[in-house]
Amino acid sequence: MELKQSCLYECHVTHSRLAPREHHFGYRLFWFCLDLDEAARHLPERGWMGTGPWSLYRFSEKDHLPLSGATGSDLKSRLQTYLESQSIRWDGSRASLVTQLRFLGYVFNPVSFYFCWNADGKIAAALAEVGNTFGEIKLYALGPEHWKADSVTESDGEFRFETPKFFYVSPFSTLTSSFDFRLRPPSEKLFCRVDTVERDQKILIATLSGTQAPLNRRHLFLMTLRFPFVTLGIISAIHWNALLLFLKRIPYFKKAQSPENQRGALRLKT
Repeated sequence: MELKQSCLYECHVTHSRLAPREHHFGYRLFWFCLDLDEAARHLPERGWMGTGPWSLYRFSEKDHLPLSGATGSDLKSRLQTYLESQSIRWDGSRASLVTQLRFLGYVFNPVSFYFCWNADGKIAAALAEVGNTFGEIKLYALGPEHWKADSVTESDGEFRFETPKFFYVSPFSTLTSSFDFRLRPPSEKLFCRVDTVERDQKILIATLSGTQAPLNRRHLFLMTLRFPFVTLGIISAIHWNALLLFLKRIPYFKKAQSPENQRGALRLKT
């Protein structure tokens, strides 16, 4: 197994809470970056990585973009449908998904990122798929108007977009805060940053940064040795630090408190 358009990233995740009290933590793990066409055509049904239930790492398209009325379509088609609904034009040429896969049948993705390119090689769009522990996701689309180029050639740059959150992600953040996205298309390096902003003040800074590695059996085996039970590590870190925040008496908001401020959430099918 070697997917030439897809890759792995050895990553460092950081969370820095700045208010009302400081709290910082970070951990290392690895992330998958899948070319959607390559994954659909060349992933086997079973093995170290595949699409079937007997794969150690399983890529299941149903774990993403549960759009109403589009359940029978493939993931790339659902992605294009959603971008069109947001008035973002993409010719459907190439798309990569930065995400976690099911490990031993279980997955939890705090966030996944899609990046889309047109046939001319120019970046067309990005999409953040934010998840919570209630089996819900919310989509945040970033189009050409959010692209900030580093140079006059516009070959390098990042998507920048601040938007109201209106999604229950953490019990320690208000639902009326905003997400401020900074997303760089994956290359040899990966960098994604999502800040939580409330009343023009940064409350939380979360970053995902990584270095590229080939996606083949050897590297997947080495990553598994270095970061075993990767999904369990993510969910454990989330709950452990939630306990620490609770002990620090950070204000706590229950999901049922303000349903009117939870808008546009989609539910994943289990």
